[in-house]
Amino acid sequence: LRTIFPYSFDQRHQITTTFDYRYASGTRYNGPKVNGKNILENAGLNIVFLAGSGTPYTARKFPSNNENIGGASTAQPVIGDVHGSRLPWTLRMDARIDKTFQLKWGDDTEENQKQWKSGKKSSTLNVYVQILNVLNKQNIQNVYAYTGNADDDGYLSSALFQDQIRQKFSEESFRTQYAMKLQNMYNYELPRRIRLGLQLNF
Repeated sequence: LRTIFPYSFDQRHQITTTFDYRYASGTRYNGPKVNGKNILENAGLNIVFLAGSGTPYTARKFPSNNENIGGASTAQPVIGDVHGSRLPWTLRMDARIDKTFQLKWGDDTEENQKQWKSGKKSSTLNVYVQILNVLNKQNIQNVYAYTGNADDDGYLSSALFQDQIRQKFSEESFRTQYAMKLQNMYNYELPRRIRLGLQLNF
């Protein structure tokens, strides 16, 4: 019989909402002024909200010794179907503030002014600050198959492995180092990041 399983990257729902507000230049400028200058001319704010349902993973019936630390590890029975469980939803907000400056090349002559108006002999410089994951959400990207938890595989607390753990040279040290090993940064999305950038268009 043919059985259909979802791929590991199968995401059923993805929602994207974008908010973008910008100030124009010249006579169309309607923003604040300081000493008669249009301080927010060609400036804007962009905010993107991203939400998505979780991707599949295969749940396991028993905990396993993570990555063969301190003993042999064998494959564990599956709970339900292959890729039958799902990670939690994720939510992220990104923001960007930018301002564009026009750069004019050459002397301020009548001929060059015509060139500038037509877009020739001129470039634009976009200065921006971008904030990724503004809310600093700890979105889960991967979990341990037995617990469905991103930080605990269930091995240290399982009754099946207590005798094995007590036989270690130092049980306390083993538990501490094993728990440290489980803190995998790839189980979570990257934290808040702030970028300052320049973009030259010519």
